[in-house]
Amino acid sequence: MRGAKMRFQTFVFCASLALAGCAEEKSPREQVDNLEYAAGDAAPAAEFGFYEAMETGPTIYGSGNEAARRAAAVVESGTSNASSDNAVTDTQIAYAYSWGFQVEANDLPTLQERHRALCQSLGDACRTLSLSQSGNDDYAYGRMEMQVAADRVEEFGQALNTATDGVDAEQISFGISGEDLTDDIIDTEARLAARRLLRDRLMEVLRTRQGSVGDLVEAERGVAEVNEEIDAATSRLENMRNRVAFSEVSIEYDPEMGQYTVGFWAPIAYAFGAIGSTLGVVIASLIYISVALIPISAFLFGLRWLWRRWRGREISKSAPTTEAP
Repeated sequence: MRGAKMRFQTFVFCASLALAGCAEEKSPREQVDNLEYAAGDAAPAAEFGFYEAMETGPTIYGSGNEAARRAAAVVESGTSNASSDNAVTDTQIAYAYSWGFQVEANDLPTLQERHRALCQSLGDACRTLSLSQSGNDDYAYGRMEMQVAADRVEEFGQALNTATDGVDAEQISFGISGEDLTDDIIDTEARLAARRLLRDRLMEVLRTRQGSVGDLVEAERGVAEVNEEIDAATSRLENMRNRVAFSEVSIEYDPEMGQYTVGFWAPIAYAFGAIGSTLGVVIASLIYISVALIPISAFLFGLRWLWRRWRGREISKSAPTTEAP
């Protein structure tokens, strides 16, 4: 009998431990629910007002922050009665790509136009942000800035090289860089979840008209401030998601790209190539100096003439006068 009683007590003890372990394991949505108030969505009591809502409402800092961050990775709160799942399941990285093409000055506009047409052929998957080119028959330079859908950048890069067929151009450089935005996105989603819960609580205070007049006025101001924070966080979140969805692409066109070398003959060759430019700079400098000296010389000659005239009068006054015999 004693053995059966001991086994029964042992069974009850183990079952209690198992239930306690299950109670501690919470899903992300349950962790979000922990941010809500113990009174639920019911109307607040008469003594409950704006300051109580601000003090007991959720915050993006403090003990609830980690729970909100973990939950925001799986769910983003919508309104007070509904939520939409918006999970951050993968690492969110914003990539930036760069290509450099060595192209003759005469062929630069043709190649740049081909690349622009290639972007247009992708439709909504490519956006041309800026295009510039300058130069003459001897030298030219161009640059393009684009945004390309992240899942089509590799295809776009291959097409850029294919576009060089028939023109004197060659890809010389390529670069790629990335910025991990995962933590920023999760933090922003957590902030939105907390701010929306606080806004809903303040709206409930206004809807039920509970509390003093001062509390209601402060609640209206609080709602306006929270809405501004929500708008700013939403805009920042959309911007980060756009950076992840669309990679930045920059393309440079330069006839001398890849030709910069260091050695004995390189400076000499560059000096011979710059003879025309050097002579032009010297002649231009002489012209500038001559033009500048004209008014300066006229001013100095005028001062000298005035000084000599004044000096002559002084001499004539000081000279002794002689009477005729």
